[in-house]
Amino acid sequence: MMPGRGSLVKRWNLVYLPAPWTATTNPGGRLHRGSAFGDWRIGDSGLRQELALHVSIMDEQAFRRAVARMASELVEQNEGPNDLALLGIQRRGVQIAHLIQTEVERAEGVVIPVGTLDITLYRDDLMAVGPRPVVGESTLPPGGVDGRAVVLVDDVLFTGRTIRAALNELMDWGRPSRVFLCVLVDRGGREIPIQPDVVGRAVSVLPNQTVEVSVPELDGKLAVDVMTVLTEAT
Repeated sequence: MMPGRGSLVKRWNLVYLPAPWTATTNPGGRLHRGSAFGDWRIGDSGLRQELALHVSIMDEQAFRRAVARMASELVEQNEGPNDLALLGIQRRGVQIAHLIQTEVERAEGVVIPVGTLDITLYRDDLMAVGPRPVVGESTLPPGGVDGRAVVLVDDVLFTGRTIRAALNELMDWGRPSRVFLCVLVDRGGREIPIQPDVVGRAVSVLPNQTVEVSVPELDGKLAVDVMTVLTEAT
């Protein structure tokens, strides 16, 4: 039973839904934009309440407009679609890469090859992940990367460490003629001097906020939300 406004239910944890917000879930079990939920947890310092507020910054229409603009800018910067290859970074960068591929095909009549990158084994904090990290699939785009303009595609650019790892893995595969970085959302907060060539949207995000990108294959929708987590000890 879905809890209503201001209700309290028992699950694995006690879940507190403060009025006037309500909670609804999508097929992936995540909260829809504009909703909030509270989670009571017991820690070393006692019982605390964690409240998460989701605010939409891009709905499906805005998402698709951003992707269309990104595809156009990539083709323009490369002076045409020839010799382009897209590499989507797992997980949601892969779906965004395929959306860009579709837009370029629609506008230019050219199908750009797409590959995938899982950067898990190239992370600089791999020891913190655990002894058995879950590694996704990495696949070369048809025709490889040598001598091509390779586009790294990711959903959110933050510290730059994911992109550093992606570049290291890419160079193990071959020698591109150049590398573009294309991200749907740039939230700032860089720890490494890496900047994107193409950005769907730049946002300013506080330390207690995260940017969540949703794609139909994994989340049942196209959207971008900013989630704010508030913790209050009780």
